[in-house]
Amino acid sequence: MERIARLRVADRVTVQRFAVVMVGLHFLTGVSHGLTHELFDVSLLWWQALIVVLAVLLGPLVGALLVWRDRLLLGGWVLFVTLTVAFVFELLAHFVISHPGNPDYIGAVGAGQTAFAGTAAAAVLTDLLGIVAGICCLLAARNETQ
Repeated sequence: MERIARLRVADRVTVQRFAVVMVGLHFLTGVSHGLTHELFDVSLLWWQALIVVLAVLLGPLVGALLVWRDRLLLGGWVLFVTLTVAFVFELLAHFVISHPGNPDYIGAVGAGQTAFAGTAAAAVLTDLLGIVAGICCLLAARNETQ
């Protein structure tokens, strides 16, 4: 029985580290994509900026902090929800919705389209990795209560 308890603690630490590393990677990718927004003069509408601040930047950082502070269940939910919002938003804004009112669409960016598209794709990918990290936290928290 003691061996099983040690295994669960190791799994918890592994999940915590995975979540924090994924959020760090997500944050770095978000900053690099934000720089391409600035560099190629791709502005956001007020509501898009609000989503970026809350769901792309602050939410995952709060979730990672909660996970690191042994609040796996709450942190896992924060990661899962905020990064799902970020994923849907970034996927739609960058790759799906193409109209004159969406300056964020890849095709609307003139010079620097390759850099912008590359960092946008990386941002969407790290959103997915963060969602997986959130799910791992939720599963680890569930296993601890059983």
